[in-house]
Amino acid sequence: MAAAHRRVGNILLVLGRVEDALPALDRARDRYAALVAARPDDPAARAGFVTALGSRANALYGTPRREEAEA
Repeated sequence: MAAAHRRVGNILLVLGRVEDALPALDRARDRYAALVAARPDDPAARAGFVTALGSRANALYGTPRREEAEA
């Protein structure tokens, strides 16, 4: 489910719908964080978490909320 949220968020970003993409990317980040907490040695969960964080940061970088991307 985390990967699906990340894909939806990335699709919305490609369509230029940043504000719509952010909630999906937040859900992806949160679900991947839970997966990493449950299975810290799982490289796929860790990679998904990092990718979700990167997508969210990239989305925020071009908005007035840029400071959130840099945090």
